[in-house]
Amino acid sequence: MHMIARNVVQIPRLMQKDTHLSIASALELTGYNQNYSGIETTQLAEALAADKTLLDEWKEYSEDKRTTCGWYIEFTQNDFIVGYFESRRGSTQKLHFTNPVDACAAFVKREIENIRTAEK
Repeated sequence: MHMIARNVVQIPRLMQKDTHLSIASALELTGYNQNYSGIETTQLAEALAADKTLLDEWKEYSEDKRTTCGWYIEFTQNDFIVGYFESRRGSTQKLHFTNPVDACAAFVKREIENIRTAEK
């Protein structure tokens, strides 16, 4: 398992331990920003599969976000949705998954890329 991918999927835990830590600062601590091109969704999925309690932690992170636009994840009984929400237009993109690990990895990759590119 890739160490940076493992660090990235731990971000919600980092933020729970240090409530003053922003998502951008947590992402920086993982080493992702310097190595983003080498981290694929499949590596994130592998790291998430190793500790499935992280799925709920990322879902909680998504639900707790207070923003006018951004990525989100929803778990329903048989469907796992990753979407992009804009307050003026509602959900503008929705991806459906049958596997919660794959959905969460897709959400994490999109979320961290959104954060990484916003920080420039």
